Amino acid sequence: MFEGKTFDAILSDMLSAAPDGIDTSVGSIFYDAVVPVAAELDKLYKACSKVASEMFSDTASREYLIRHGAEYGIRPKEATRTVLRGRFDSYLPEGSKFTLRDYVYTLGKFISDSSHVIEYEVICDTPGSEPNAFSHGTLSPVSYIEGLKYSSAGGIISPGQDEESTEAFRVRVLRAASGVPFGGNAADYIEYVSEIDGVGGVKVFPAHAGGGTVKIVVQASDYGVPVTSLIKSIKNILDPADKTGLGSGVAPIGHSVTVEAVDSYSVIVKTSVTYAPGWNQLTASKLIRSAVDKYVNALATKWAFVDNCIIHIADIESAILSTECVTGVSGTTIYDSASGSYVSSSITLDSNIVPVFESVTII
Repeated sequence: MFEGKTFDAILSDMLSAAPDGIDTSVGSIFYDAVVPVAAELDKLYKACSKVASEMFSDTASREYLIRHGAEYGIRPKEATRTVLRGRFDSYLPEGSKFTLRDYVYTLGKFISDSSHVIEYEVICDTPGSEPNAFSHGTLSPVSYIEGLKYSSAGGIISPGQDEESTEAFRVRVLRAASGVPFGGNAADYIEYVSEIDGVGGVKVFPAHAGGGTVKIVVQASDYGVPVTSLIKSIKNILDPADKTGLGSGVAPIGHSVTVEAVDSYSVIVKTSVTYAPGWNQLTASKLIRSAVDKYVNALATKWAFVDNCIIHIADIESAILSTECVTGVSGTTIYDSASGSYVSSSITLDSNIVPVFESVTII
């Protein structure tokens, strides 16, 4: 808004406004008098620019974006903890702790007792998504537990997620500002389901199987495919399967809600590159892979806000060219699962499909 009001521009305007006959050269009385004023005005205009940016949700910093969100009852999602399925050969005392890799887990609620295997939830003490990478293995007791001979992790019940990023929160605030949630409309479903731990993106398909039906497709908080237990939980919250359409959940009476997970599309790329001096396939492959992975992940983060994700050859080549190890890219193709062959054109995914990076082959 005040981009042109720089120190040099302000000083120039002030010197130009000096009366005829006044010496405005560097070191003159007039010059020395207006320089401090120009400096202070420069600070003032910068402060005004900052205020203008903070007034709007699309440019506000995190601190003020949170304030904008509060006007719509929205706050950033806090980091959550990974919950694993713990399998043991005996009942355990409350508060028992175990280690798996570098993480400590605390015994949670009892799940089941069948076939001589006793299952409990075990909850990671460290919030965030990093513990999700280690979902199986031996759970080692932190302290001795009498009678315990077997303890292992048997997979993720609910994944941990990082604190919501500023840009992801900004999208939710802007969406809340553009659509008023009310009485089971699409905006209402999106707002409610988006607040559930483990959810990254939501799409609503009203009347997908006739009047009174609603299909909700859900993306995980890591922008991939969510676990089955999350889908079942959301269905139970919105419209319990044994009482569908009766208003026993959050959904209004008469709404029969189907909840599905997004499907994934493996992005498999082949390309030819010209290496920058000092680089070769061995040293450059990791950077190239990372660049394409970042592009595909960026596409996945936008899934909930576009009709279809489109994988563009040009964007893949641009991502590769952005690395320091490459000076040229050509002959890029993507594997098309529909035809079973590699294609050199863009691929448009169905509305319920997110792209997931798999590999880059340099030929």
